[in-house]
Amino acid sequence: MTGEFFLACFGAQLIVDLERDANIDTGPYEVCVVGAGAAGIVLATTLARLGKRVLLLEAGGEKYSPHDQDLYSGDVSGLPYAGLYDGRFRVLGGSTTQWAGQILELDALAFEKRSWVEGSGWPISKDTLIPYYERALALEGLTRSPSDSEVIWDGLGLKPPDFAADIESSFSKFCPQTDFASIHKDELHNNSNLTVCLHANACEMILDEHDRSVQRILCKTLNGRTIEFSAQTFVLCLGGIESNRFLLQPRSNGKPSPWNREDLVGRHFQDHLSCHVADVIENDADLPDVYLDYVAIDGFRFQHKMKLRGEVQARLETLDIAGFVTHFSGDHDDMAMAFETIRWLRTRRYEKLSFGRLAHLAAHSHRLLWHKIPYSKSMQASRRSANRKLKLCINGEQSPLSDGRITLSKRQDALGQYRATVDWKFSEQEIHSIRCYVEVIRDVFHRNGLGRVIPYESLQSDGLELSRSFRDIFHHLSGTRMSTSPKTGVVDENLKIFGLDNAYVCSTSVFPTAGYANPTHTLIALAFRLSDHLSARALRA
Repeated sequence: MTGEFFLACFGAQLIVDLERDANIDTGPYEVCVVGAGAAGIVLATTLARLGKRVLLLEAGGEKYSPHDQDLYSGDVSGLPYAGLYDGRFRVLGGSTTQWAGQILELDALAFEKRSWVEGSGWPISKDTLIPYYERALALEGLTRSPSDSEVIWDGLGLKPPDFAADIESSFSKFCPQTDFASIHKDELHNNSNLTVCLHANACEMILDEHDRSVQRILCKTLNGRTIEFSAQTFVLCLGGIESNRFLLQPRSNGKPSPWNREDLVGRHFQDHLSCHVADVIENDADLPDVYLDYVAIDGFRFQHKMKLRGEVQARLETLDIAGFVTHFSGDHDDMAMAFETIRWLRTRRYEKLSFGRLAHLAAHSHRLLWHKIPYSKSMQASRRSANRKLKLCINGEQSPLSDGRITLSKRQDALGQYRATVDWKFSEQEIHSIRCYVEVIRDVFHRNGLGRVIPYESLQSDGLELSRSFRDIFHHLSGTRMSTSPKTGVVDENLKIFGLDNAYVCSTSVFPTAGYANPTHTLIALAFRLSDHLSARALRA
Protein backbone atom coordinates (compact mmCIF):
# COMPACT_ATOMS: atom_id res chain seq x y z
CA MET A 1 0.00 0.00 0.00
CA THR A 2 1.51 3.34 -1.01
CA GLY A 3 1.70 6.23 1.41
CA GLU A 4 -0.70 8.30 -0.70
CA PHE A 5 -3.31 5.52 -0.86
CA PHE A 6 -3.01 4.93 2.89
CA LEU A 7 -3.63 8.60 3.63
CA ALA A 8 -6.60 8.72 1.28
CA CYS A 9 -8.20 5.67 2.87
CA PHE A 10 -7.46 6.16 6.53
CA GLY A 11 -6.38 9.78 7.04
CA ALA A 12 -3.16 10.92 8.64
CA GLN A 13 -2.18 9.36 11.96
CA LEU A 14 0.55 11.63 13.25
CA ILE A 15 1.94 9.52 16.11
CA VAL A 16 2.04 5.78 15.57
CA ASP A 17 3.49 2.97 17.66
CA LEU A 18 5.08 0.20 15.64
CA GLU A 19 4.39 -2.27 18.44
CA ARG A 20 0.63 -1.62 18.32
CA ASP A 21 -0.52 0.16 15.16
CA ALA A 22 -1.13 -2.03 12.10
CA ASN A 23 -1.47 0.62 9.38
CA ILE A 24 1.60 2.79 8.98
CA ASP A 25 2.65 5.00 6.10
CA THR A 26 6.07 3.74 4.99
CA GLY A 27 6.75 6.67 2.66
CA PRO A 28 8.36 7.97 0.67
CA TYR A 29 8.95 11.00 2.90
CA GLU A 30 11.02 14.03 2.04
CA VAL A 31 13.15 13.64 5.17
CA CYS A 32 13.48 10.76 7.62
CA VAL A 33 14.97 11.82 10.97
CA VAL A 34 16.20 8.92 13.10
CA GLY A 35 16.17 9.65 16.83
CA ALA A 36 13.84 11.95 18.77
CA GLY A 37 16.18 13.58 21.26
CA ALA A 38 17.16 17.25 21.26
CA ALA A 39 18.61 17.31 17.73
CA GLY A 40 16.00 15.05 16.15
CA ILE A 41 13.00 16.91 17.55
CA VAL A 42 14.42 20.33 16.67
CA LEU A 43 15.31 19.24 13.13
CA ALA A 44 12.04 17.40 12.46
CA THR A 45 9.74 20.12 13.78
CA THR A 46 11.69 22.88 12.02
CA LEU A 47 11.52 21.09 8.67
CA ALA A 48 7.83 20.29 9.15
CA ARG A 49 7.09 23.97 9.78
CA LEU A 50 8.85 24.72 6.50
CA GLY A 51 6.38 22.45 4.71
CA LYS A 52 8.57 19.35 4.39
CA ARG A 53 6.95 15.95 4.79
CA VAL A 54 8.96 14.47 7.67
CA LEU A 55 9.14 11.09 9.38
CA LEU A 56 10.61 11.05 12.91
CA LEU A 57 11.66 7.60 14.15
CA GLU A 58 12.04 7.05 17.90
CA ALA A 59 13.30 3.75 19.34
CA GLY A 60 11.47 4.21 22.64
CA GLY A 61 7.91 5.03 23.58
CA GLU A 62 6.28 8.14 25.01
CA LYS A 63 7.14 6.89 28.49
CA TYR A 64 10.42 5.52 29.79
CA SER A 65 10.60 1.71 29.88
CA PRO A 66 13.44 -0.46 31.26
CA HIS A 67 12.51 -2.96 28.53
CA ASP A 68 13.48 -0.41 25.85
CA GLN A 69 16.42 0.91 27.87
CA ASP A 70 18.07 -2.51 27.98
CA LEU A 71 19.05 -2.09 24.33
CA TYR A 72 21.59 0.50 25.56
CA SER A 73 23.44 -2.03 27.70
CA GLY A 74 26.97 -2.63 26.50
CA ASP A 75 30.55 -3.22 27.55
CA VAL A 76 33.20 -0.91 28.97
CA SER A 77 36.97 -1.14 28.67
CA GLY A 78 39.52 1.46 29.69
CA LEU A 79 38.31 3.97 32.28
CA PRO A 80 34.98 3.26 34.04
CA TYR A 81 32.21 4.81 31.95
CA ALA A 82 28.76 5.19 33.53
CA GLY A 83 27.39 7.16 30.57
CA LEU A 84 27.08 4.10 28.34
CA TYR A 85 23.85 3.16 30.14
CA ASP A 86 23.08 5.80 32.79
CA GLY A 87 23.62 8.73 30.43
CA ARG A 88 21.30 7.67 27.60
CA PHE A 89 17.51 7.38 27.58
CA ARG A 90 15.58 5.43 24.95
CA VAL A 91 12.34 7.41 25.04
CA LEU A 92 10.62 10.22 23.12
CA GLY A 93 12.65 13.27 24.10
CA GLY A 94 15.81 11.24 24.70
CA SER A 95 18.23 12.63 27.25
CA THR A 96 16.27 15.89 27.49
CA THR A 97 13.79 13.96 29.67
CA GLN A 98 16.47 13.72 32.36
CA TRP A 99 19.11 16.42 31.85
CA ALA A 100 19.59 19.53 33.99
CA GLY A 101 19.31 21.87 30.97
CA GLN A 102 22.71 23.55 31.27
CA ILE A 103 23.56 25.76 28.28
CA LEU A 104 26.98 27.00 27.14
CA GLU A 105 28.32 28.19 23.83
CA LEU A 106 31.59 26.83 22.59
CA ASP A 107 34.21 29.58 22.67
CA ALA A 108 35.67 30.72 19.35
CA LEU A 109 38.97 29.10 20.31
CA ALA A 110 37.37 25.66 20.20
CA PHE A 111 36.63 26.12 16.50
CA GLU A 112 40.16 27.26 15.67
CA LYS A 113 43.31 25.36 14.84
CA ARG A 114 45.57 25.49 17.91
CA SER A 115 49.19 24.78 17.14
CA TRP A 116 49.70 23.12 20.53
CA VAL A 117 46.62 20.83 20.23
CA GLU A 118 46.96 18.16 17.56
CA GLY A 119 43.77 17.62 15.55
CA SER A 120 42.09 20.78 16.86
CA GLY A 121 39.71 22.97 14.89
CA TRP A 122 36.41 22.70 13.04
CA PRO A 123 35.90 23.09 9.28
CA ILE A 124 33.50 25.93 10.16
CA SER A 125 34.09 29.01 12.32
CA LYS A 126 32.07 30.10 15.33
CA ASP A 127 30.78 33.05 13.28
CA THR A 128 28.97 30.49 11.11
CA LEU A 129 27.04 29.24 14.14
CA ILE A 130 26.26 32.58 15.84
CA PRO A 131 22.83 33.09 14.20
CA TYR A 132 21.96 29.49 15.02
CA TYR A 133 23.06 29.91 18.63
CA GLU A 134 20.57 32.81 18.80
CA ARG A 135 17.79 30.60 17.43
CA ALA A 136 18.75 27.94 19.96
CA LEU A 137 18.45 30.45 22.83
CA ALA A 138 14.92 31.35 21.70
CA LEU A 139 13.94 27.68 21.58
CA GLU A 140 15.42 27.12 25.04
CA GLY A 141 13.41 30.00 26.52
CA LEU A 142 16.53 32.04 27.27
CA THR A 143 16.15 35.06 24.98
CA ARG A 144 15.39 37.38 27.92
CA SER A 145 18.11 35.87 30.08
CA PRO A 146 21.14 38.14 30.75
CA SER A 147 23.88 37.23 28.31
CA ASP A 148 26.78 39.30 29.65
CA SER A 149 28.55 38.11 32.80
CA GLU A 150 28.96 41.69 34.06
CA VAL A 151 25.18 42.11 33.95
CA ILE A 152 24.79 38.96 36.02
CA TRP A 153 27.36 40.14 38.57
CA ASP A 154 25.53 43.48 38.81
CA GLY A 155 22.20 41.71 39.29
CA LEU A 156 23.75 39.72 42.12
CA GLY A 157 24.90 42.95 43.74
CA LEU A 158 28.58 42.01 43.46
CA LYS A 159 31.60 43.25 41.56
CA PRO A 160 33.18 40.84 39.08
CA PRO A 161 36.28 39.19 40.55
CA ASP A 162 39.64 40.57 39.48
CA PHE A 163 41.03 37.48 37.80
CA ALA A 164 43.37 39.62 35.65
CA ALA A 165 44.69 37.93 32.51
CA ASP A 166 44.67 34.37 33.82
CA ILE A 167 41.06 33.36 34.38
CA GLU A 168 37.85 34.41 32.65
CA SER A 169 34.74 34.64 34.84
CA SER A 170 31.59 33.49 33.05
CA PHE A 171 28.23 31.88 33.69
CA SER A 172 26.42 28.95 32.14
CA LYS A 173 22.63 29.15 31.83
CA PHE A 174 19.84 26.69 32.53
CA CYS A 175 16.75 26.17 30.38
CA PRO A 176 13.48 26.97 32.20
CA GLN A 177 11.99 23.85 30.57
CA THR A 178 14.11 20.85 29.70
CA ASP A 179 11.97 18.05 28.22
CA PHE A 180 11.83 18.63 24.46
CA ALA A 181 9.02 16.10 24.04
CA SER A 182 6.88 18.29 26.31
CA ILE A 183 8.06 21.59 24.84
CA HIS A 184 7.18 20.40 21.32
CA LYS A 185 4.20 18.26 22.30
CA ASP A 186 1.68 20.19 20.21
CA GLU A 187 3.76 19.97 17.03
CA LEU A 188 4.68 16.33 17.59
CA HIS A 189 0.99 15.45 17.89
CA ASN A 190 -0.65 17.91 15.52
CA ASN A 191 1.65 19.08 12.70
CA SER A 192 0.20 17.43 9.60
CA ASN A 193 3.61 17.44 7.90
CA LEU A 194 5.18 15.35 10.66
CA THR A 195 4.71 11.64 11.38
CA VAL A 196 6.26 10.26 14.57
CA CYS A 197 6.87 6.52 14.85
CA LEU A 198 7.53 5.08 18.31
CA HIS A 199 9.38 1.83 19.08
CA ALA A 200 11.03 2.12 15.66
CA ASN A 201 14.49 0.70 16.33
CA ALA A 202 16.60 1.61 13.31
CA CYS A 203 18.84 -1.33 12.43
CA GLU A 204 20.22 -0.75 8.93
CA MET A 205 20.34 1.71 6.06
CA ILE A 206 19.59 -0.05 2.77
CA LEU A 207 21.56 1.44 -0.11
CA ASP A 208 21.12 1.50 -3.89
CA GLU A 209 23.06 -0.85 -6.15
CA HIS A 210 25.97 1.61 -6.39
CA ASP A 211 26.22 2.11 -2.62
CA ARG A 212 25.85 5.87 -3.07
CA SER A 213 22.34 6.59 -1.87
CA VAL A 214 20.16 5.41 1.01
CA GLN A 215 16.88 4.03 -0.30
CA ARG A 216 15.23 2.77 2.88
CA ILE A 217 15.86 2.29 6.55
CA LEU A 218 15.08 -1.02 8.24
CA CYS A 219 13.37 -0.87 11.65
CA LYS A 220 12.51 -3.61 14.13
CA THR A 221 10.38 -3.79 17.24
CA LEU A 222 10.94 -5.86 20.36
CA ASN A 223 7.71 -7.77 19.66
CA GLY A 224 9.04 -9.08 16.36
CA ARG A 225 7.84 -6.64 13.72
CA THR A 226 10.10 -5.59 10.83
CA ILE A 227 9.34 -2.65 8.56
CA GLU A 228 11.18 -0.47 6.05
CA PHE A 229 10.67 3.27 5.51
CA SER A 230 11.70 5.18 2.39
CA ALA A 231 12.70 8.84 2.08
CA GLN A 232 14.64 11.23 -0.11
CA THR A 233 16.99 12.23 2.73
CA PHE A 234 17.98 10.51 5.98
CA VAL A 235 19.44 12.15 9.09
CA LEU A 236 20.86 10.17 12.01
CA CYS A 237 20.17 11.98 15.31
CA LEU A 238 20.86 8.93 17.45
CA GLY A 239 23.13 10.44 20.08
CA GLY A 240 26.89 10.35 20.44
CA ILE A 241 27.33 6.67 21.23
CA GLU A 242 24.39 5.25 19.28
CA SER A 243 25.32 7.06 16.04
CA ASN A 244 28.66 5.24 16.13
CA ARG A 245 27.10 1.94 17.09
CA PHE A 246 24.57 2.14 14.26
CA LEU A 247 27.19 2.97 11.62
CA LEU A 248 29.46 0.17 12.84
CA GLN A 249 26.85 -2.59 12.46
CA PRO A 250 27.69 -5.08 9.68
CA ARG A 251 25.46 -4.82 6.61
CA SER A 252 23.09 -7.70 5.93
CA ASN A 253 24.51 -8.17 2.41
CA GLY A 254 28.03 -8.61 3.78
CA LYS A 255 29.43 -5.67 1.81
CA PRO A 256 31.73 -3.08 3.46
CA SER A 257 30.17 0.20 4.55
CA PRO A 258 31.04 3.08 2.22
CA TRP A 259 31.08 5.53 5.14
CA ASN A 260 33.83 3.61 6.95
CA ARG A 261 36.40 2.94 4.27
CA GLU A 262 39.04 4.72 6.36
CA ASP A 263 38.06 2.87 9.55
CA LEU A 264 37.29 6.17 11.31
CA VAL A 265 33.80 5.47 12.71
CA GLY A 266 34.05 5.21 16.48
CA ARG A 267 37.57 6.58 16.72
CA HIS A 268 38.67 9.51 18.92
CA PHE A 269 35.71 9.06 21.27
CA GLN A 270 35.66 11.63 24.09
CA ASP A 271 33.74 12.90 27.08
CA HIS A 272 34.54 15.86 29.29
CA LEU A 273 36.89 14.86 32.08
CA SER A 274 35.41 15.80 35.44
CA CYS A 275 36.95 15.43 38.87
CA HIS A 276 37.49 17.23 42.15
CA VAL A 277 41.09 18.38 42.29
CA ALA A 278 41.49 20.55 45.39
CA ASP A 279 39.99 21.68 48.67
CA VAL A 280 39.10 25.36 49.05
CA ILE A 281 39.76 26.64 52.55
CA GLU A 282 37.81 29.80 53.33
CA ASN A 283 39.38 32.80 54.96
CA ASP A 284 37.85 34.56 57.96
CA ALA A 285 35.55 36.34 55.50
CA ASP A 286 33.37 33.69 53.86
CA LEU A 287 33.74 33.01 50.18
CA PRO A 288 30.78 34.76 48.47
CA ASP A 289 27.97 32.30 47.83
CA VAL A 290 27.95 33.26 44.16
CA TYR A 291 31.02 31.08 43.72
CA LEU A 292 29.17 28.04 44.99
CA ASP A 293 27.42 26.19 42.20
CA TYR A 294 24.18 27.97 41.34
CA VAL A 295 22.76 31.51 41.40
CA ALA A 296 19.63 33.16 39.99
CA ILE A 297 18.39 36.50 38.66
CA ASP A 298 14.75 37.15 37.74
CA GLY A 299 13.99 33.43 37.74
CA PHE A 300 16.87 32.48 35.43
CA ARG A 301 19.48 30.10 36.82
CA PHE A 302 23.24 30.23 36.28
CA GLN A 303 26.42 28.51 37.37
CA HIS A 304 29.67 30.42 37.78
CA LYS A 305 32.60 29.09 35.73
CA MET A 306 36.27 30.00 35.99
CA LYS A 307 37.81 29.36 32.58
CA LEU A 308 41.47 29.35 31.65
CA ARG A 309 41.88 32.16 29.12
CA GLY A 310 42.94 31.31 25.58
CA GLU A 311 46.25 33.14 25.75
CA VAL A 312 47.11 31.26 28.94
CA GLN A 313 46.19 27.96 27.28
CA ALA A 314 48.57 28.84 24.44
CA ARG A 315 51.38 29.79 26.82
CA LEU A 316 50.99 26.68 28.98
CA GLU A 317 50.01 24.45 26.01
CA THR A 318 46.87 23.15 27.69
CA LEU A 319 43.52 21.98 26.46
CA ASP A 320 40.36 24.01 27.13
CA ILE A 321 39.44 23.76 30.80
CA ALA A 322 37.23 25.44 33.39
CA GLY A 323 36.34 24.91 37.01
CA PHE A 324 33.81 25.78 39.66
CA VAL A 325 33.47 25.47 43.42
CA THR A 326 31.14 22.77 44.71
CA HIS A 327 29.51 22.48 48.11
CA PHE A 328 29.93 19.39 50.30
CA SER A 329 28.20 18.87 53.61
CA GLY A 330 29.78 15.43 54.02
CA ASP A 331 31.70 13.23 51.63
CA HIS A 332 29.53 13.91 48.57
CA ASP A 333 28.82 16.66 46.06
CA ASP A 334 25.34 17.26 47.44
CA MET A 335 23.57 18.53 44.33
CA ALA A 336 25.16 15.98 42.00
CA MET A 337 24.13 13.19 44.38
CA ALA A 338 20.57 14.51 44.76
CA PHE A 339 20.11 14.83 40.98
CA GLU A 340 21.44 11.31 40.50
CA THR A 341 18.97 9.93 43.06
CA ILE A 342 16.09 11.69 41.32
CA ARG A 343 17.19 10.22 37.98
CA TRP A 344 17.29 6.73 39.46
CA LEU A 345 13.77 7.17 40.83
CA ARG A 346 12.47 8.43 37.48
CA THR A 347 14.06 5.56 35.60
CA ARG A 348 13.11 2.95 38.17
CA ARG A 349 16.68 2.01 39.04
CA TYR A 350 15.47 0.95 42.47
CA GLU A 351 18.32 -1.52 42.97
CA LYS A 352 20.69 1.46 43.29
CA LEU A 353 18.69 3.14 46.04
CA SER A 354 19.32 2.82 49.77
CA PHE A 355 17.92 4.37 52.91
CA GLY A 356 20.98 6.63 53.07
CA ARG A 357 20.37 7.81 49.50
CA LEU A 358 16.74 8.63 50.19
CA ALA A 359 17.60 10.37 53.45
CA HIS A 360 20.18 12.48 51.64
CA LEU A 361 17.60 13.40 48.99
CA ALA A 362 15.11 14.46 51.66
CA ALA A 363 17.75 16.59 53.38
CA HIS A 364 18.48 18.41 50.13
CA SER A 365 14.97 18.63 48.71
CA HIS A 366 14.91 22.38 49.37
CA ARG A 367 17.83 22.78 46.95
CA LEU A 368 15.96 20.85 44.25
CA LEU A 369 12.95 23.09 44.89
CA TRP A 370 15.23 26.10 44.39
CA HIS A 371 16.01 24.83 40.88
CA LYS A 372 12.30 24.76 40.07
CA ILE A 373 11.54 28.07 41.80
CA PRO A 374 14.75 30.09 42.36
CA TYR A 375 13.60 31.98 45.44
CA SER A 376 16.96 33.57 46.32
CA LYS A 377 19.92 34.87 44.35
CA SER A 378 22.13 32.08 45.67
CA MET A 379 21.01 28.51 46.20
CA GLN A 380 23.51 28.16 49.04
CA ALA A 381 22.06 31.23 50.78
CA SER A 382 18.74 29.39 51.15
CA ARG A 383 20.29 27.27 53.89
CA ARG A 384 23.97 27.27 54.78
CA SER A 385 25.47 24.27 56.51
CA ALA A 386 27.66 25.20 59.47
CA ASN A 387 30.23 22.57 58.48
CA ARG A 388 30.27 23.06 54.73
CA LYS A 389 33.27 21.88 52.74
CA LEU A 390 34.28 23.51 49.50
CA LYS A 391 36.00 21.69 46.67
CA LEU A 392 37.28 22.75 43.27
CA CYS A 393 35.82 20.72 40.40
CA ILE A 394 37.09 20.86 36.82
CA ASN A 395 35.51 20.10 33.45
CA GLY A 396 38.21 19.55 30.90
CA GLU A 397 38.43 19.06 27.16
CA GLN A 398 39.96 15.84 25.89
CA SER A 399 42.46 15.53 23.09
CA PRO A 400 40.67 15.83 19.73
CA LEU A 401 42.63 12.77 18.56
CA SER A 402 41.90 10.82 21.72
CA ASP A 403 42.77 7.13 21.78
CA GLY A 404 39.25 6.50 23.09
CA ARG A 405 37.09 4.42 20.82
CA ILE A 406 33.64 2.91 20.35
CA THR A 407 33.60 -0.58 18.88
CA LEU A 408 31.09 -3.40 18.74
CA SER A 409 30.80 -6.00 21.47
CA LYS A 410 30.57 -9.68 20.65
CA ARG A 411 27.23 -9.65 22.46
CA GLN A 412 23.98 -8.95 20.63
CA ASP A 413 20.80 -7.32 21.91
CA ALA A 414 17.23 -8.60 21.57
CA LEU A 415 17.04 -7.20 18.02
CA GLY A 416 20.19 -8.98 16.85
CA GLN A 417 22.26 -5.77 16.88
CA TYR A 418 25.76 -5.87 18.32
CA ARG A 419 26.02 -3.91 21.54
CA ALA A 420 28.48 -1.04 21.95
CA THR A 421 31.82 -1.25 23.71
CA VAL A 422 33.19 2.04 25.03
CA ASP A 423 36.93 2.36 25.57
CA TRP A 424 37.34 5.72 27.34
CA LYS A 425 40.93 6.90 27.71
CA PHE A 426 42.93 9.87 28.91
CA SER A 427 46.13 11.45 27.60
CA GLU A 428 49.16 13.12 29.16
CA GLN A 429 48.05 16.48 27.74
CA GLU A 430 44.85 16.20 29.76
CA ILE A 431 46.79 15.49 32.94
CA HIS A 432 49.10 18.44 32.16
CA SER A 433 46.09 20.71 31.58
CA ILE A 434 44.53 19.83 34.93
CA ARG A 435 47.77 20.42 36.82
CA CYS A 436 48.34 23.78 35.15
CA TYR A 437 44.78 24.88 35.81
CA VAL A 438 44.97 24.11 39.53
CA GLU A 439 48.22 26.06 39.87
CA VAL A 440 46.71 29.10 38.12
CA ILE A 441 43.54 28.97 40.25
CA ARG A 442 45.59 28.64 43.43
CA ASP A 443 47.48 31.84 42.60
CA VAL A 444 44.32 33.70 41.53
CA PHE A 445 42.42 32.83 44.72
CA HIS A 446 45.41 33.84 46.85
CA ARG A 447 45.71 37.24 45.11
CA ASN A 448 41.99 37.93 45.48
CA GLY A 449 41.70 36.81 49.10
CA LEU A 450 39.11 34.19 48.19
CA GLY A 451 40.62 31.38 50.20
CA ARG A 452 43.41 28.85 49.98
CA VAL A 453 43.32 26.21 47.24
CA ILE A 454 44.92 22.98 48.50
CA PRO A 455 45.61 20.63 45.56
CA TYR A 456 45.14 16.91 46.11
CA GLU A 457 48.29 14.82 46.34
CA SER A 458 47.17 12.76 43.34
CA LEU A 459 47.91 15.77 41.11
CA GLN A 460 51.61 15.30 41.77
CA SER A 461 51.60 11.55 41.20
CA ASP A 462 51.46 9.75 37.88
CA GLY A 463 48.48 10.26 35.61
CA LEU A 464 47.10 6.81 36.33
CA GLU A 465 46.43 7.64 39.98
CA LEU A 466 44.76 10.93 39.07
CA SER A 467 42.66 9.18 36.43
CA ARG A 468 41.05 7.03 39.13
CA SER A 469 39.13 10.14 40.21
CA PHE A 470 37.88 10.91 36.68
CA ARG A 471 34.18 10.59 35.98
CA ASP A 472 32.32 11.08 32.75
CA ILE A 473 29.46 13.56 32.60
CA PHE A 474 27.36 11.93 29.86
CA HIS A 475 28.82 14.13 27.10
CA HIS A 476 29.29 11.55 24.34
CA LEU A 477 31.57 13.21 21.81
CA SER A 478 33.21 12.42 18.48
CA GLY A 479 33.50 9.14 16.59
CA THR A 480 31.92 10.53 13.41
CA ARG A 481 34.11 13.63 13.19
CA MET A 482 33.26 16.59 10.98
CA SER A 483 36.09 17.23 8.54
CA THR A 484 37.00 18.54 5.10
CA SER A 485 38.12 15.11 3.90
CA PRO A 486 37.04 11.46 4.28
CA LYS A 487 40.68 10.77 5.17
CA THR A 488 40.23 12.61 8.47
CA GLY A 489 36.50 12.49 9.21
CA VAL A 490 33.15 10.80 8.66
CA VAL A 491 30.93 13.78 7.79
CA ASP A 492 31.59 17.01 5.89
CA GLU A 493 30.99 20.58 7.08
CA ASN A 494 27.26 20.22 6.30
CA LEU A 495 27.12 16.96 8.29
CA LYS A 496 26.64 14.83 5.16
CA ILE A 497 28.22 11.39 5.44
CA PHE A 498 31.22 11.00 3.15
CA GLY A 499 30.46 8.37 0.51
CA LEU A 500 26.68 8.89 0.54
CA ASP A 501 24.58 11.42 -1.36
CA ASN A 502 21.57 11.72 0.92
CA ALA A 503 22.51 10.78 4.51
CA TYR A 504 23.60 13.01 7.39
CA VAL A 505 24.60 12.75 11.05
CA CYS A 506 23.40 15.42 13.50
CA SER A 507 24.81 14.29 16.80
CA THR A 508 27.52 15.24 19.29
CA SER A 509 29.51 12.47 17.60
CA VAL A 510 30.36 14.97 14.81
CA PHE A 511 32.27 17.34 17.14
CA PRO A 512 35.91 17.38 16.01
CA THR A 513 36.90 19.52 19.02
CA ALA A 514 34.77 19.68 22.14
CA GLY A 515 36.11 22.55 24.26
CA TYR A 516 35.03 22.34 27.89
CA ALA A 517 31.42 23.47 27.37
CA ASN A 518 28.28 21.34 27.65
CA PRO A 519 27.52 20.22 24.07
CA THR A 520 23.71 20.29 23.74
CA HIS A 521 23.44 24.01 22.95
CA THR A 522 25.92 23.65 20.09
CA LEU A 523 24.11 20.51 18.87
CA ILE A 524 20.81 22.41 18.69
CA ALA A 525 22.55 25.17 16.73
CA LEU A 526 23.87 22.51 14.32
CA ALA A 527 20.34 21.12 13.93
CA PHE A 528 19.00 24.55 12.95
CA ARG A 529 21.89 25.00 10.51
CA LEU A 530 21.21 21.58 8.97
CA SER A 531 17.51 22.42 8.54
CA ASP A 532 18.54 25.49 6.50
CA HIS A 533 20.96 23.40 4.43
CA LEU A 534 18.38 20.71 3.66
CA SER A 535 15.78 23.32 2.72
CA ALA A 536 18.21 25.10 0.40
CA ARG A 537 19.28 21.80 -1.12
CA ALA A 538 15.65 20.89 -1.84
CA LEU A 539 15.14 24.19 -3.64
CA ARG A 540 18.20 23.53 -5.82
CA ALA A 541 17.07 20.00 -6.72
